[in-house]
Amino acid sequence: MPEDNGQDQEMSVARKAAEMLMEKAHDELDHRHHRQAIELAREALEEDPSHLQVRHWIAKVYEDTDELLRASREYQEIIRANAEDEDAWEGLRRVDAPAAERLSRLHGVAAAPFLASREGADDDDDLFTAIGDEEDEEDEEEYEEAPQVSADEPELTLDEPVPSLDEPELAAEEEPAPSPAAAPQGPPWAHEQEAEFRQRLLARDNISTILKALDDMRPDADAWEPVFGKCVHMDSERHAGVKATFNELSEFFGIESPELFMSAERRMVPNLFGHDPQSVAITTGMLSAYTEVEFRFAVAHILAHLVIEDPDSQNVRIAVLQRTPTGATDLEEALAALLDRQCAGWDIGVPREEMIMTRKIAHAWEQRVVLSCDRAGLLACGDLDAACLAIAKATARTADMAEEMTLDEFVAEYRDQDPRQLAAIDEKQCPLRSGPYSAYRILMLKWWAGTQQYAQLSGA
Repeated sequence: MPEDNGQDQEMSVARKAAEMLMEKAHDELDHRHHRQAIELAREALEEDPSHLQVRHWIAKVYEDTDELLRASREYQEIIRANAEDEDAWEGLRRVDAPAAERLSRLHGVAAAPFLASREGADDDDDLFTAIGDEEDEEDEEEYEEAPQVSADEPELTLDEPVPSLDEPELAAEEEPAPSPAAAPQGPPWAHEQEAEFRQRLLARDNISTILKALDDMRPDADAWEPVFGKCVHMDSERHAGVKATFNELSEFFGIESPELFMSAERRMVPNLFGHDPQSVAITTGMLSAYTEVEFRFAVAHILAHLVIEDPDSQNVRIAVLQRTPTGATDLEEALAALLDRQCAGWDIGVPREEMIMTRKIAHAWEQRVVLSCDRAGLLACGDLDAACLAIAKATARTADMAEEMTLDEFVAEYRDQDPRQLAAIDEKQCPLRSGPYSAYRILMLKWWAGTQQYAQLSGA
């Protein structure tokens, strides 16, 4: 793939790394290894997210293999990054004319530049001091800077729990603006801001359009067929132990056990998809790489979403962020494509600055709900080391890599980093797969395990 300026010596380090990965991707494609080629291309995008020709290449591979919904999503991502990319517009019109028409209308409505000021900032601004977004200067103007840890507090490291007071990296310098209505009450182990951010997300402009689409498709089995096609019903006899774990932990949390599916994936991230009844798909990689206690943590983690009653919010988050993480499972991609199509048009007429804020809220809520589910997982498995290792293993790209992982090796890379920096991942990064954010999760779970709240809830 040619470099934009044609001069290798002027390539950035990130661009060179991306080009090297793309060479491997081309080789895999030459051997008709489409899945491996796509994965390498996504790794290249991680190295250099600005390299839009890589996304063009991914879109064309999907188009050539008749995976038109996936191709559509890639072309839309290119257009969002560069609305003047005529090749992307042409590609989108080929594979998904309705989406091209929708984006064309949106481009005309929301073309005004984002101009933020402290006086005109949204009431949600100061809440984003909690888990930082180290982004461009425009965004930094919109948020208060996170408070510094007091000099007399002990240094926060992955070796020791966070001080059992307020979490300094989650506290704001100013009192948060009051919510328009009282935030829903979550379970006692939920993160202190989870319910508030979930309410703020659902109250954003045009989110009601997404919720209406979800209501319409909930009982429609045919609508969910693209997702069901990526997994199979779990064999209750062959996987009796798995079913027993789900049943036991569902009773532990006081919820109805979900319908269970299995996806043949090397990945370590399960999926919750919200038709009626609620369904969970675990991966074969999870079965091979997790120990019994680690698997118990992972099951409790996914069931905690049902306790919080957030599946609709999860689908809203998927539709808003339109994320395609490296190593996404086929089921995840099918779900994202389904929601993209079913919820098409929800963002028409929403100003650019409002869309930016909505994405930030969706990302911030997701980070908090992940921390909440970590706590639920620890309560269910009762083993802090196993819980932390399960978090680390979820970042592995294959089950084989997860099996070989140790907690010491994982945290060694992040041991001396500021927790705020670990938490400050981009909204396009999946918190479950992100190494830095998973290190932050481990840090926060160690802190919470030392609190009086955990002692009371666990009976320790």
